[in-house]
Amino acid sequence: MVNNIVIEGNLIKDPEYQVFKKEDGTEFKKTRFTIAYNKSYKENSTPMFFNIEMYNNSADYAMKVLQKGTGVLVIGSLESNIYTDKTGKNVSYTYIKCRNVRVISRGKDYDKSKGSEQVYSTDFELPSDEELERLFR
Repeated sequence: MVNNIVIEGNLIKDPEYQVFKKEDGTEFKKTRFTIAYNKSYKENSTPMFFNIEMYNNSADYAMKVLQKGTGVLVIGSLESNIYTDKTGKNVSYTYIKCRNVRVISRGKDYDKSKGSEQVYSTDFELPSDEELERLFR
């Protein structure tokens, strides 16, 4: 089965970073962020919001270069978790498990100290700019 999603959008707020200690004493790092995607360029279009998660080295990368307003192209897989909240209610959480991210624009308040890295890939190479242009324009 194929589970791939490609989405372009802007971060609606700075990424959130968490570090967890595993039972064997090693660390597991996770960064979460949400991007907004506008279906059209009309003034009254309703944006869609997508939760994105990156792990370990890619989580470090996200914290290094991403911030509110950054435009990104995300390639990943659609995932869903079900958990029980504090009130005992089952809650479903759907997100994109990011394999690749490409910075495509910087927000107006971009902090230049974040660096200028553009691409992070966890398990395969991103398509070239020409291939992306052909696929998504």
